[in-house]
Amino acid sequence: MSLELHCHTLFSVDGRGTPEALVESAAHNGVSLLAVTDHNNTASYPRVAARATELGLETLCGIELDAFWGGETLHFLGLGVDPTHPALRALSERHLARYARLGAAVSAGMNARGFPPPGPEGLSERYPTHPAPVFNPWYLRDYFRENPAAKAAFYPALKQAVEGEPESWASFPEVRDAVRAAGGLLLLAHVARFRPGHAEGQAGLIKDLLEIGMDGFELYHPSNTADPAFPELRALAERLGCPVSGGSDSHAPGDSVGSSAAPEALAGPLLAALRQRGYEVKTPE
Repeated sequence: MSLELHCHTLFSVDGRGTPEALVESAAHNGVSLLAVTDHNNTASYPRVAARATELGLETLCGIELDAFWGGETLHFLGLGVDPTHPALRALSERHLARYARLGAAVSAGMNARGFPPPGPEGLSERYPTHPAPVFNPWYLRDYFRENPAAKAAFYPALKQAVEGEPESWASFPEVRDAVRAAGGLLLLAHVARFRPGHAEGQAGLIKDLLEIGMDGFELYHPSNTADPAFPELRALAERLGCPVSGGSDSHAPGDSVGSSAAPEALAGPLLAALRQRGYEVKTPE
C-alpha cells in the first residue's frame, strides 16, 4: 500500500483521463490515501470523492497551484483544502483566466507563423466529460504534436505569449493565504525540478519558504527520487520534522498512479497537521 498525493485528471489543462478512471487506477494499484491535485482547480473533486467512496478509498481534496516567488514560478500542493472556500475559488478562477489569455495569445502567434490553430470546438474531444474546459496553450500543444514544424514553432509562440502577459501567477503569499483559509496544508512540489542536483539549493529553497509560512514539501516524487541529491533531501525531511508527501505526478490513469513509493507512514503526520487546522478526515466505511 502507498500514498498518491500528486496526480492529475483531464481537469488539469495538460492531463488526460476522467476522475473516475484515475480513482479506479489508484484503487487497483493499492493506494491507501489519494489526493487528486489538478492544476489550479478542484473541479474534479466531487467526482473523485464519489467514486472513491464507492471503492472504499480514503481521499483528500487537493490542488496544484502555480505561485510566483523570488523571480521564478514554483509549484505548490494544497492538501486537505475545502474546494468551496471563496478565497481558493477566486484564486482558481484567476489562474484559469490566465490560461485562457495565454491560449488566445499562443493561438494568434501560431496563426502568424503560418500554422492555423484549432478553434474551441475541439475542447470537448480533448477534455471529454469536462463541463467547461478552458482554451489553453496545452490544448494547442497537443493539436500540433504530430507536426514537427508546428511543434518547433509552438514554444517560441508560448514564450512570446508569456512575455506579453500583463499578469503573472499569484504570489506565494496569495497562494499561502488562500490554502490556509481553505483549511489545507501547503507543500512545495518536486523541489528537484527547481534545483536539480543541488542539495544545498534544494535545502535553502525549502527552508526559506518554511520561514514565510509553507507547511512542508513533497519528498517522494519521480524528479526527487531520481536526483543525486535525494539522500540529502530525505535526511533534511527527518531533521526538519515538517509534513512531507509523495506522489507520482501522473497525468493519466494507469500503472504509474501510486508508483512514487511514498510510504503509508507519511499519512499520519499529514493527517495530524490537518486535524490541527480543523480538517475532518473522513474514512469510507
